[in-house]
Amino acid sequence: MRVFVFTLLIIATITLDGAVSAGKKTPTNKEKIIGIWKWSVIFNDNIVTFTNDGKFTMEREHVLDLANGTYEVDGDMLTITATFARDGAGMDKGDSASFKIKSISEKEMVLSAHRAAKTETLQFARVSLRAGAKEIVDLDKKKLQGSWEHVGTEHDGKLVRDKNSGGTTVFKGDHFVMQKGTEKDEGTFILNANRKLKAIQLNFNDLGNFSTFAYELEGDTLRICQGPNGSYPTEFKTKGTNNRFEEFKRVKK
Repeated sequence: MRVFVFTLLIIATITLDGAVSAGKKTPTNKEKIIGIWKWSVIFNDNIVTFTNDGKFTMEREHVLDLANGTYEVDGDMLTITATFARDGAGMDKGDSASFKIKSISEKEMVLSAHRAAKTETLQFARVSLRAGAKEIVDLDKKKLQGSWEHVGTEHDGKLVRDKNSGGTTVFKGDHFVMQKGTEKDEGTFILNANRKLKAIQLNFNDLGNFSTFAYELEGDTLRICQGPNGSYPTEFKTKGTNNRFEEFKRVKK
């Protein structure tokens, strides 16, 4: 009798385990690809983000909007179509590129592409999303709204306040307007909180170029930091570095 009962228990356990296993759905490539990936090419680290609404963005250390567009995953095939691309992105606006997904896991992704009569292999490493990054960006964007007056420039730990230089920057929505005397520049701005240092990029309309800074926003004080020759800084300080700060104070109504 005991043997019979024991046998029934084993059968029941196997049956339940099988039912649970059968109920588990293996994630598809379309689900696995969602997230942030780093693709290192020569001296550049390209950061590619795939969102669950079929959109992708690509950035580098010194540029937040290297390219963007849409993507589709069909089985083991990935197709990316650019709606915007800067020089150096490796594709132009309207271009589509197809890749075969050779493997994809929680840590890495390997793609292959057939180009110029040869097959190229691309390796990506998954990047952990900074906790609360989207919330940080949304909150900082709200805090930036309004008018800010330039009050000084800091080099090597010394802030020089120049009352005559002045100049104001107004943030409204996704746009900014910089006014200094009769000179006026305007465009759009992007915030990014996935990096070690939060980043802001100013895209100028007339000049057709951009500037990317690390930034800190504390109360009514905004500081933006840039490395030598317009590079993105590795640390938020000027003392003992070649970094430069620009400091702004909120213009209160």
